[in-house]
Amino acid sequence: MQKLTDVIAKLTVKESVTKEQKDFAIDAIISMVVDDLASEFEEDSDKVLTNFICSNTGKLLYDEESECWKNGPTYVEDLYKGELKKTDDM
Repeated sequence: MQKLTDVIAKLTVKESVTKEQKDFAIDAIISMVVDDLASEFEEDSDKVLTNFICSNTGKLLYDEESECWKNGPTYVEDLYKGELKKTDDM
């Protein structure tokens, strides 16, 4: 099984990424983001996972055209936190 860093490295050398590699990268990003957020918010990881997957950010990760997953977990986590902040500000 390839590591997320291997998949991202392939992107930098313009090699094609298989669907399996992309799905692995997305799953790894979600896992990292959910672990970080559950720890930071002191919430149950299952609850954080459900909220994340149902969010616009979670949906964007699976959007073929957005290629959001290529930006990595830090970007995705910041994007989600921004989404949460907008919701809280309303």
